[in-house]
Amino acid sequence: GLVSQNLKKLRSDFKILNPNVDFYASIAQKRTPSFDLLITNPPYSGDHIEKCLSFCTSSGKPFACLLPSYVYNKGYYADDKMFMIIPKRRVRYVKSHVAVAKADVTGRDDRDWTAPFHSFWFCSNDVLPLFTTGEGMKFCEDQDLIVARNIEEIPNDFRDITDVKKKRKNPKQRKRDKLKKK
Repeated sequence: GLVSQNLKKLRSDFKILNPNVDFYASIAQKRTPSFDLLITNPPYSGDHIEKCLSFCTSSGKPFACLLPSYVYNKGYYADDKMFMIIPKRRVRYVKSHVAVAKADVTGRDDRDWTAPFHSFWFCSNDVLPLFTTGEGMKFCEDQDLIVARNIEEIPNDFRDITDVKKKRKNPKQRKRDKLKKK
């Protein structure tokens, strides 16, 4: 969908494949499809994120994974192998048709709900030049994206609440933010 369209803006020669296969079964059977760049948004439950990043960092291929921001605080995050693209606005996740049908049945309309956390694109270092030079840099500016080459470059407003380096706003700033929400 939208990811494919945005990739085409960066590089018109990208060929996009999206086979409907069990990714983990393919890994176990050593039958992963041939790819030049892996772009994925794995499930966030269980150990999916850790397994996905483990595969990505050991594959030797470029990757971009849309994941919750808290991943950079986890032991399995490899700061020396990846960088982050941080959307300034929260990612709005599209609900499955099952969730929409359930909302229709229950009368609870939360189709516009978004995740309670920021999401980052965690990318392999070899694609960094795509986003820090020429057209890629312009693309990031146009799309309101921040490129953080390492954890230290993550702006405070986008740091996860579990991050000990996140600075708490002073009481006046918190009060002002609270009034803005009303």
